Amino acid sequence: MPQPPPLSSVPITSSGYITPIACKYCGAKAHLIQISDHPELDAELRSFECEECCKQTDLIVLRG
Repeated sequence: MPQPPPLSSVPITSSGYITPIACKYCGAKAHLIQISDHPELDAELRSFECEECCKQTDLIVLRG
């Protein structure tokens, strides 16, 4: 089963577009669906949804 990329390898382009990640369940592309503040850390909580299996993956991305 493919693993999601490390947090530092989820690139943001200059236009603000966040590249889809590989779904940790099926390996298809998972697209960003939501960004919110993490309730306890100085970080963002990014939610991705797979275009094939529709499962969600959350990533915590530290600011700074």
